[in-house]
Amino acid sequence: MGFLSRDCNNPEEEIGRVLVPWLEQGGWDVYCEVQYGSKVADVVAKKDGYIWVIEIKVASSSKSVRQALHWKGKANYVSVCTLDKKNVIDFKNGCLSEGIGVILVTRAKKVGRFWIGDEFQITEESIGDKCKPQHKEYAAGNAKGERFSDFMDTKQQLLAYVQKHPGCSVQEAVDNISHHYRTRGQASTALLFWIKDGEIPIRLDKRKKPFKLYLMEENNGE
Repeated sequence: MGFLSRDCNNPEEEIGRVLVPWLEQGGWDVYCEVQYGSKVADVVAKKDGYIWVIEIKVASSSKSVRQALHWKGKANYVSVCTLDKKNVIDFKNGCLSEGIGVILVTRAKKVGRFWIGDEFQITEESIGDKCKPQHKEYAAGNAKGERFSDFMDTKQQLLAYVQKHPGCSVQEAVDNISHHYRTRGQASTALLFWIKDGEIPIRLDKRKKPFKLYLMEENNGE
């Protein structure tokens, strides 16, 4: 694939390096590797109230179309960004027949031809609601699967709350942050597990129940 660098370990990430600036130049606010339930969208772009999901794919196959179709109802536009190569017209026609747009990246590392696709009504929770500033820090299609996850969001909120309210209980913290768990009890149990495991850098004062929470560097003065 003449477009790709010889030392390229992740073709999708290299395509993303072309796609993201192109979107930004068009006035779109771009977020990468956005988690929605068990799925992750490579790129979510927002502009004038519209939400556009773009899946980055090296292989222009029916599998790529099926993956893109998952985002119908969760965004206004859905597209696949792939390389401009032989037989891509058949792929383009297949995508457009399902309302999915196509963006082609050329050997010159530029966006060439593109077709937007149909405008969809959002009938479920919009993936745009999942976009956070931290999603701008990750590369689209990165090889390591790095992304700002729902757990990372909950973890950051917990740390911020404990910093402002040292000595609080996990139940108090859960009641005052937005978390991704289904219930208060599930959140309290899970966060205590991750604290004890060391995944969340919070110190537990177990001398008296309910346990008190402090950031690792803090001293409770007792």
